Amino acid sequence: MKIALVLIIIAINAEATVFNLKGDRIEFQNSEFMLSELVKAFAGVNKLNVVFDSDYKDGQVTTVGPKWIHKDSLELYLSAMLSQNGFGMRVLPGTNTLSVFNGHDVRYLLLDSYTDVAKIPDTYEYIQFMYELKHISGDELARNLRSFMGRYGKIIDHANSILIVDAGKNVKRIMQIVQELDTAAYLQSAEEIKELNEKNKKTIGKKKGLLQVLSDNNIIFLLLFSILGGMIGFGVRGYAMKRIEGGW
Repeated sequence: MKIALVLIIIAINAEATVFNLKGDRIEFQNSEFMLSELVKAFAGVNKLNVVFDSDYKDGQVTTVGPKWIHKDSLELYLSAMLSQNGFGMRVLPGTNTLSVFNGHDVRYLLLDSYTDVAKIPDTYEYIQFMYELKHISGDELARNLRSFMGRYGKIIDHANSILIVDAGKNVKRIMQIVQELDTAAYLQSAEEIKELNEKNKKTIGKKKGLLQVLSDNNIIFLLLFSILGGMIGFGVRGYAMKRIEGGW
């Protein structure tokens, strides 16, 4: 049985209707418009066709404040609006087609790949970035950085490298952290802290008091407590008998 993936393909030939391009300014005609209209307008300006995934759900965009942006910020603006609605965009390799896809599918897509931090796009478009580590362990680094990933981002260790898949802007932020940690100075500091912690554990172990030892051995504690209680009981009884008999 053949399963057909339904796509909506729109050829853009008309002028943009959401905004007007005036010199270096993108001027929006209205304060509210649909996200799909913004996608089509962007595609129109860049002479691209548009492909929406079959599960695409449209959303409304509302502008606040000035109703214009610089033309060089249009791609960043559009990628940010798509990201907020759980979608991403990319130009399909070897085509003039802009694909709008669901964010949770990003791990299955062939994305633009980078190895140079300086070339990472400063937008919310999803990319993959490979970085070769020089000093620290990739598996430990990947575990610690997962909490910094975007909603659909991922980071995995690969031999002595890490692979990051996320929005370009977030990859830039994560790489700032990585480059601070992947240094000889940080590695030395981490080893010194680990050694200090081990010494503290041994010191604390040697300084355990009697009560701590007894609490670690509950049966011994109960036994000693019973013996001590009996001794005190006999002593009190003997003292009372002597008083009654006129002694002391």
